[in-house]
Amino acid sequence: MKIVQVLNNNVAVVNGHDGKPAIVMGNGLAFGKKKGDVVEKKKVVSTFMLRDKHTVDDLTTLLEDVPADFVAVSYSLIEQSQKKYNFAVESYLYVTLTLHLYSAYQRLEEGRYRANYSLPDLSDKYPEAYKIADDFLTGFRERLRVDFPLSERNSIALHVINAHGDRVSQAAPIDSLDDQLVNIINDILRKNGIVRNNDNLDDYGRLLTQFRPPFAQGPARAGSPDFCQQSGQHRQ
Repeated sequence: MKIVQVLNNNVAVVNGHDGKPAIVMGNGLAFGKKKGDVVEKKKVVSTFMLRDKHTVDDLTTLLEDVPADFVAVSYSLIEQSQKKYNFAVESYLYVTLTLHLYSAYQRLEEGRYRANYSLPDLSDKYPEAYKIADDFLTGFRERLRVDFPLSERNSIALHVINAHGDRVSQAAPIDSLDDQLVNIINDILRKNGIVRNNDNLDDYGRLLTQFRPPFAQGPARAGSPDFCQQSGQHRQ
């Protein structure tokens, strides 16, 4: 496999055996490498194909803040859950859920984690999403020894529900969830003395927009990364 683009020392875009572009991950597999160099197969621990041009951009952005092994586990669990439960999601979930989980992991490591019990429980309406959340908790515990609190189950499930495409985007419970989340953010900002005014109007609006799912802001991109193989359990 020849390198097309080096994303960091552990991740690269390559031309796969079938000539199609793929992303490979492994400890140090791209260290000192450049375009045209060959990747050593023995160093590759995770591989997934690219279905659209945005996959590389999304992954590049994630890798600026999130370790490659954390991204690999999150991406593979999303891909596996769609196949296991026949529960399709929009491609933005790969980014939003991975960032959410890594942020939760950092707060756990720093002793700053606070469970959020104010989110609605939609398990009766979307049981598959909560099964997916259970798989995430188990997957991270088994693969990376990251033991998320049970309170994360609801947060993960709601991310999955929000990304469940057009069938969910029109559902009233999700609209309600969207409003509840923005209200929670507003309350937190007010408690810290931050209110909307003429000086921060644009920044304030952009902040709240980040907490609304993409289908509420416009059509999401189609396509998602397709994992071919996932392994490796050591942080890179």
